[in-house]
Amino acid sequence: MADRKVVSSVLSDIEQLEPDEIVLLGDMVNCGGFLAQHHTLGYVSEIEEADYEHDIAEMNRVLDELQRIAPQAKIHYLEGNHEDRVERWCITQTLTHKKNAEFLRQHFSPEYLLKLKERGIPYYRRSQHYHGLPVMGVIKLDKCYFTHSNTCARHAASVMVSQLGGCVVFGNTHRIQADTIALASTGQITAWSVGCSCKLAQYWHHGSPKNHAHGAGVQVVTKGGRFMHINYPFLNGESLLPSLFGK
Repeated sequence: MADRKVVSSVLSDIEQLEPDEIVLLGDMVNCGGFLAQHHTLGYVSEIEEADYEHDIAEMNRVLDELQRIAPQAKIHYLEGNHEDRVERWCITQTLTHKKNAEFLRQHFSPEYLLKLKERGIPYYRRSQHYHGLPVMGVIKLDKCYFTHSNTCARHAASVMVSQLGGCVVFGNTHRIQADTIALASTGQITAWSVGCSCKLAQYWHHGSPKNHAHGAGVQVVTKGGRFMHINYPFLNGESLLPSLFGK
């Protein structure tokens, strides 16, 4: 579930930065309540708060605001494992019947409920290939890869940079992390996990700290595609990015 103060801070940063491109790394909706098998059985607080309709309404509000404050930006929406649950549910309920599954998707999936096509926002599904890449659910913008990722390993950044063999920004882990290696074929490459904007104390991790952190990433890109990536954190819901500019 989103931390509204963090989301508000992210939107404020975006308005100040006026970016050319924005990449949403997935799990932008929790899809809670809709898929009860993900719940901790009998955990009443989660059952009361989890609400798929509310998730969708909140994300529509965020997308409305995002497009208002950054009308020039091209937005990319990567499907996360949470959105993917709805996709899988549609297929399972229809016993893989293609037309029936698509009918359910049009009524229940975030891709349709968030009106991404109408908004002009491409939706990159985890089950498809993009930009001629051999790994599903990965896109490449200039010289950097972006993906939701399939790992929550303790050293996830190390896993991702080794798997993709190039610079990559990814989500999923809820942690702020980076790892750099050097390859003979490409030279120095880095993977960055940017953190999250959801509530840090999730019900399925109650009483067990997981090193989750609020954060985001920003890239300064030259016309030739060279870039500098910066991971930055949030403290008590407030962005620390302005401190880089002496504000």
